[in-house]
Amino acid sequence: MTSNRKTSASVAKSASKALRTPTSSTSTRKIAASAPSQRAPQPKHKKK
Repeated sequence: MTSNRKTSASVAKSASKALRTPTSSTSTRKIAASAPSQRAPQPKHKKK
């Protein structure tokens, strides 16, 4: 069953920062890893 809830841009940005920081704890990384997968797909721009 899919969920319609999406991660906000600010949460996705914070999760990305946590994943890129080498000193993040394992639990922080596990929580942050699930956030981008919940992010709404970005619209694709057409090339002109």
